[in-house]
Amino acid sequence: MNNNQQNKLAIGLMSGTSKDGIDVALIKTDGQQALQILASHYLPYDDDFRQTLHIAELATTVSYGNRQKAEAYLQSYSAQSATSESSLADIERSSTKKHIAAVKRLIANADYSLNDIDVIGYHGQTLYHNPSERITIQLGDGPLMARELSVEVVNDFRSNDVAQGGQGAPLAPIYHHLLVQRCIHENPEALTFPIVFVNCGGIANVTIIHEHATENDLLAFDTGPGNTLINQFVQLRTGEAMDTHGHYGKTGQVDKDMFAKLYEASCCKAGVNYYHAPLPKSLDISDFHLPDMQGLSLPDACRTLEAFTAYTIVDGVKAAGITQVGTWLLAGGGWRNPVILDEFKALAQGEIQQAEAIGYDSDMLEAQLFAYLAVRSQRGLALSFPGTTGVSQPMTGGVLHRP
Repeated sequence: MNNNQQNKLAIGLMSGTSKDGIDVALIKTDGQQALQILASHYLPYDDDFRQTLHIAELATTVSYGNRQKAEAYLQSYSAQSATSESSLADIERSSTKKHIAAVKRLIANADYSLNDIDVIGYHGQTLYHNPSERITIQLGDGPLMARELSVEVVNDFRSNDVAQGGQGAPLAPIYHHLLVQRCIHENPEALTFPIVFVNCGGIANVTIIHEHATENDLLAFDTGPGNTLINQFVQLRTGEAMDTHGHYGKTGQVDKDMFAKLYEASCCKAGVNYYHAPLPKSLDISDFHLPDMQGLSLPDACRTLEAFTAYTIVDGVKAAGITQVGTWLLAGGGWRNPVILDEFKALAQGEIQQAEAIGYDSDMLEAQLFAYLAVRSQRGLALSFPGTTGVSQPMTGGVLHRP
């Protein structure tokens, strides 16, 4: 156990909406201004488990968060398939075990032992997120992880915010703010305000940071799809997981009619077009609807979807009243698709930098985030704010599990 009462050794775990695997990161932090990034590891899922998670997500979505209905759906599915997990409890245990393995692998590769670790921030796999009904479900057994690793674990980061009327997302802004502060401190000329930190994963979200902003001045929201729509389409059309390196989209053209259809119908919540909805707002993967694109060639459909992701990010920031951006900071796996990046560069005004350009690994930012939030949670510090989730006042969160 780390005896320093100010800084704690914390591990963070994140399995995102793309369900490709587990990011795990080790940091030292006081949950406020101190931060040292120490190590990271990535544990990929195999295709079978990725499909199992997809079915669990679908079961929970079609049952609108009702666990009993979700269990019945899963039992029906497992009776017709080769999956060994026939209940949410089975899937949760399997998922937790994989996260435990990821922690052990990180520790094995770093110059630390589990006895050194003060806390683990375990986000879990989001199955259903509907803040309007005050429901948010993340798959993950915190007590099991705490027992098996003999380390304190914080999980269930979103529920308190949602219960208090917040969106429960995004939770990254406070960490984005810290990274920007550290960069400006080291090099005042590195970034220009206002700064828009864009995380493009399955869902894209932004943090808007003005000069001299405090935690209470941050503005954040989900803008729309990251790579979820393009991944869904490519999986349906080709069986591949994604448009790797923009292979298909590179040779395609944007179809204007389909682009308009995407804007009007790809994301509606309670009959309201999400792109027109006021802040605060957040999204679940189940909120997206892929239209019939059979009339388009594979390259044209991919290009259209990739351009749409870029457009909704830029358009969302404009709709939030930010007419001029100084620096866009890009993080997340969606930017590995060069077509999305090229389309974004064609639309975004202002300087564009990857998080790596200021010394951060964009693939590991969310894992680092939940390590950071775990320390804040232990110390009763706020995780969310009125400008980030719409909660009425700064709100702490997370549930602590001791070994």
